Amino acid sequence: MQINLKALKVAALFVSSDETRYYLKGVCVESRPDGFVFTATNGHYLTMVRHDYMDGQVMQSWAPFIIPISLIERVKLSRHCDVADLDLFDGEVTIRYMGASYTENRVDGSFPDARRVVPNSVSGEVAQFNPAYIALYGKARSMVTGKRDNNMITVSHNGGSPALVNFMPDDQDFQAFGVLMPCRTDKPMSAPPAWAHVVGTSVAQAA
Repeated sequence: MQINLKALKVAALFVSSDETRYYLKGVCVESRPDGFVFTATNGHYLTMVRHDYMDGQVMQSWAPFIIPISLIERVKLSRHCDVADLDLFDGEVTIRYMGASYTENRVDGSFPDARRVVPNSVSGEVAQFNPAYIALYGKARSMVTGKRDNNMITVSHNGGSPALVNFMPDDQDFQAFGVLMPCRTDKPMSAPPAWAHVVGTSVAQAA
């Protein structure tokens, strides 16, 4: 089956590095009636990426399986081609791309049900997030656009519950979104400290 390799690479940015949770050290692949869905998470953030089947292809009857991150990292994405062939046979995953073939065993484990943590709506209540995770979504957007200065993302706040992250431009061949867990922080500042000697009040305007 042909897949969009860039879409897989975007999902792979969000794979866990926790050795104790080996089943998260890869991207879960689902072949659904309307296309492929790639999911990755580390427990603090989660990203789902999907794309339609290529022209002439029909749904592959694979049960969900996990491509190890080590295999995905071996395949270097070219700017000239996003299409790769993906095969699963007898527990082995093979990616064929740009004349080369890469094979490893799939991750022997069960991926968690990601949809259980995806909110079906958000409250808008402001929360705080790990800035490193925000930056990771910016990196994902830059990978998609190919432009380092085009990494603006939008977080739909949800108070103490998981928030939704929109980091995908609309003009792409695949879709994606993120889910981000808020973090506990110190009490927000309601005014600058006295030692700043701020005089009067002002409202900064967004650029």
